[in-house]
Order: sequence, then structure tokens, then C-alpha cells
Amino acid sequence: MDSVNDPSRARLSFHAVGGPKNVVFEPFGDTFSIEPGRDIYLDLPIADVSLLEVLVFENAISVTLRFSGDTFVLDQNGELLQHLGQIG
Repeated sequence: MDSVNDPSRARLSFHAVGGPKNVVFEPFGDTFSIEPGRDIYLDLPIADVSLLEVLVFENAISVTLRFSGDTFVLDQNGELLQHLGQIG
């Protein structure tokens, strides 16, 4: 997965600050826990970035996805954690 060098894709970082965070991807309900100092990434088509809704709470981040392209959750080393698939 090399979205870093693919101009048609974006990689968004979610980072835990001040304590562990749960990142929930809706409408799937897939949840990933991240510890302080760790990141996870959402890799998606760049055209779909403006369709995201991100809400940040004290112990969680909710990401609502509204798009139709292949989307992946990656760990901080760029390894695949989950293929969220296509919606739409």
C-alpha cells in the first residue's frame, strides 16, 4: 500500500494524545484502540476526503465515511489493519 506516492489517494493520521483513544469508523462500527504516541492511518481516494465527518471526544474519535472508493486502515508502519471496502 503506497498511497504516499499515489497522487489519487490520501492518508489521514489519527493520533492519541493524553491517553488511549478508540477510533471508530462508521457506518461499519470497526473500532481500533491507539495508545499515546501511536498513530493509525486512513487511506482513501483523495476525492473522498471532503466527504468525511470526524468528531473528536475525550476518549474517542468517530469517523463517518461517505464515499465509494477502496478504503484501508493502516498501522503506523503502513501495514494493513482492515480493508473497509467500498460503500455506495
